[in-house]
Amino acid sequence: MRTEISRCKTAHKMTFTVLSLYVNNASLRELGDVESLGIREPIENVSKRKAFDEQLKEFHEKLTVLPDDRYDVELPWKLDTSAILPDNKELAL
Repeated sequence: MRTEISRCKTAHKMTFTVLSLYVNNASLRELGDVESLGIREPIENVSKRKAFDEQLKEFHEKLTVLPDDRYDVELPWKLDTSAILPDNKELAL
């Protein structure tokens, strides 16, 4: 019986240690946010899953197996035409 109590105390101590480390690394705003607990909108989870599935499909389409049983894969690029960086040629000269 004594070992069972000591195991519970050890588990509680470890839980408090992990929790205190999390709290030290989180800002006050993040602690009040339900998303920090892993609670998210269902639509957000669906859209992330859909984006992941599209990326995985694109990865498999670009994957090629070389004759010596090695894989050739292109680097993943995020294509977002609305966020094209401006030219900084004047700053470089």
